Amino acid sequence: NNRYCQSNNLADIQTMIDQASTIQQLIRAFGTRYLKLNLSSYQRHGTVEFRHHSGTVNYTKIKNWILICARLVEASKQGIIIHDTKQFLNENLQEYFEERQLDFA
Repeated sequence: NNRYCQSNNLADIQTMIDQASTIQQLIRAFGTRYLKLNLSSYQRHGTVEFRHHSGTVNYTKIKNWILICARLVEASKQGIIIHDTKQFLNENLQEYFEERQLDFA
């Protein structure tokens, strides 16, 4: 419900991604920087921004969030189309991810 971190599950997002042939078209397809994955930062900083995680000082949360993001980026670089977190998370990270899902259920 955070307006600065909206879902990337936009209507027809897969079609817009498939039709984009440049990074600029891809950025325009997302339309705003206030999404869980901010592509607009690429224009200014040459990076993408993960906005999904809340602020925390909990080491375990920070460490695992960094590892999950890093594995997601690596899978993306390898061209893996992700349908399930088990495709790119190791056993420990998958267990952590599932525990967090239960916490929020």
